[in-house]
Amino acid sequence: MPLKRRRRPHSPRDIPKPPRLLASLRRKDVTRAEYNHIISVLNDRKKVLDAFRDAITDLRHVLDIQFTRIAQMQADLDGIKSARTKVKLLA
Repeated sequence: MPLKRRRRPHSPRDIPKPPRLLASLRRKDVTRAEYNHIISVLNDRKKVLDAFRDAITDLRHVLDIQFTRIAQMQADLDGIKSARTKVKLLA
């Protein structure tokens, strides 16, 4: 019997998807209302891109912290190994 795959939990803050432009709005002769709608959609997309940028910045910060911790643990482990080697040589 195949195992069921677990779904990864969603991120705590979901980034919204921008609305799509209608095909009729891709033409060059648009009314003022259609133009305002296009500008509104572009503003919504900017908000989404800003949310992505903020999420990436947060991830970079978390990764920096994690790599710093790993480096500290590696330095501690190297110190323990060298102390153990010294004790073996003295014994």
